[in-house]
Amino acid sequence: MASQSMITSCMALFFSLMAMAEATSKVQSAWGPWQTAHATCYGGLDAQGTMGGACGYGNLYRQGYGLHTAALSTALFNNGERCGSCYELKCIDDPQWCRPGNPSIFITATNYCPPNYDLPSDNGGWCNPPRQHFDLAVPMFVRLAPYRAGIVPVSYRRVPCIKRGGMRFTMQGNPYWNLILFTNVAGAGDIVSAEIKGSNTDWMSMTRNWGQNWQSTHVLVGQSLSFRVTASDGSVSESLNVVPSNWQVPCIKRGGMRFTMQGNPYWNLILFTNVAGAGDIVSAEIKGSNTDWMSMTRNWGQNWQSTHVLVGQSLSFRVTASDGSVSESLNVVPSNWQFGQTFSGNQF
Repeated sequence: MASQSMITSCMALFFSLMAMAEATSKVQSAWGPWQTAHATCYGGLDAQGTMGGACGYGNLYRQGYGLHTAALSTALFNNGERCGSCYELKCIDDPQWCRPGNPSIFITATNYCPPNYDLPSDNGGWCNPPRQHFDLAVPMFVRLAPYRAGIVPVSYRRVPCIKRGGMRFTMQGNPYWNLILFTNVAGAGDIVSAEIKGSNTDWMSMTRNWGQNWQSTHVLVGQSLSFRVTASDGSVSESLNVVPSNWQVPCIKRGGMRFTMQGNPYWNLILFTNVAGAGDIVSAEIKGSNTDWMSMTRNWGQNWQSTHVLVGQSLSFRVTASDGSVSESLNVVPSNWQFGQTFSGNQF
């Protein structure tokens, strides 16, 4: 971590690291037994309505789950413990709707299908206990049956999760409370216990907050971090020192970067605020509609100055953060700008 003051300025912390997990015991590859359930669908034809959800995965495309997802009923969800588990499903016993040949689909549990006690379990309350039910992303459902089928009987079984790359750890919280989201978990797919270790600590147990978000209240700023997780099949994976001691977590901001114009016609002082990503700026450039890119110098804090006369020109900014990322906001300040105004541009 660059500095503790940098961390404390960002109360919502986000860090994503892909690490190749070293398995300390082999993941079982045996198929689970076939069982019966029913399946419906949700989220629209583009599956946008499946994003987020009770497992905490957020953007399912970004996390690698894509369209191959489902929400589980209470009987299957098990208070979030089954988040990340993988299943094979086939449409059965419904010749009117099942696709010819009863093709299989493979999905990952990423959400919760809540009960609806206002409706009977066999007529709308499909996810009511004790029913075992899969609410599939629409693109998955239509591989089993036409969309207009609505609900179909299925046969399902647990299968090992096949994932590309290593397990991912997304860190949120603040210096005194770490919330770790585990994603892209192969093998059993779900995690039943998790531990964290700093370079200056022993292994410390974490507790489940919700879904596959696990929490720790230990201050670990400035330490390299390791993780040890146990899956529901008993397999254990250790990822040692996968987070370096100088890890830096981006700041989460709403909207674009903001530029506040101060100074006079012969001296421009620009205050950069609402900066996401690393949060800090180490270099800045300005460009008028009639000029090339020109370097700015830091005046104080995140106030950057330029001595070029730019009145009457639309302005663009290019800033570099401490993690090396660059953001350009082109022509975000109109040519009729005035001092004291604030404009919004692109974000990291």
